[in-house]
Amino acid sequence: MKTHFFFAVPLPTTLKQKIHSSLVDLKEESFFKKWVHEEDYHITLAFLGDAPEEKLDKAKSIVQKVVDSFPPFTIKTNNFGTFGKRESPRIFWLGLEQSTQLADLQKLVYNACMEAGFSLDKKPFNPHITVARKWNKDEAFTSKWLESFQPEQSLTIDVTEFVLFQTHLNKTPKYEPIYTIPLK
Repeated sequence: MKTHFFFAVPLPTTLKQKIHSSLVDLKEESFFKKWVHEEDYHITLAFLGDAPEEKLDKAKSIVQKVVDSFPPFTIKTNNFGTFGKRESPRIFWLGLEQSTQLADLQKLVYNACMEAGFSLDKKPFNPHITVARKWNKDEAFTSKWLESFQPEQSLTIDVTEFVLFQTHLNKTPKYEPIYTIPLK
């Protein structure tokens, strides 16, 4: 079975639990077909896809060098949103407030992975935490529905490291951290 890899900012356990508990009512109503396991919440920096170990090692080495003096920073969550068709979204996510540091870190990691020979998605970086997939209701999704349960307050994330994850499609949770890069 094929696997894939990605660099991402992991979230602290307490934050994952807060996000998860804010979604319990929505999960019970089955608004989406697939809910992300709370242990799998993260902020993707670069999706690599499948790769041989040598190529991953090259990416790890280049990434490690380019972020060598990147300092830790703090970001905050903001509102929920969606990707995909307006009436039937494919991704339901929790967004993040704009952060120059997060955008700079993502650019460094992205460019290092490109230098290592990876072909990466060219879409602009839109930082988020995916919480569910595939709208699951007969009635069309509406922005009014989305507005009805926006978070009462933002959550703070201290970014002190990022991780190379491996995906295991046949497990839950499915993302395994295999290499951690601390910020100094």
